[in-house]
Amino acid sequence: MLRDVTESRARPDWDTYFMEIAHVVSRRGNCLRRQVGAVIVHGFRIISTGYNGTPRGVRNCFEGGCARCAAAVDSGESLGECICAHAEENAVVQAAFHGTAVHGARLYCTTSP
Repeated sequence: MLRDVTESRARPDWDTYFMEIAHVVSRRGNCLRRQVGAVIVHGFRIISTGYNGTPRGVRNCFEGGCARCAAAVDSGESLGECICAHAEENAVVQAAFHGTAVHGARLYCTTSP
């Protein structure tokens, strides 16, 4: 007799599923101040992910790539010094880099854009 697996574990709905993936993606963020993740989905298929941090080809924040992250400044101060890109921006750029359209897609992000 097969047991009912729904009793032992809850299957997440799609929104919960993609948000949980965005939280895992955020752990890749290299910003020393904040880790944010984004997932772009089209038709229940992930087409791109992104996290916040320095642009491609620039040293990571934890390696001294962003002057603001390396400095001991208060939240909201010296924003002009920050070169980090937002997770949402990186997800869109990553899709474009690979020639993937995001029109009509949904973006899941661990914080408000």
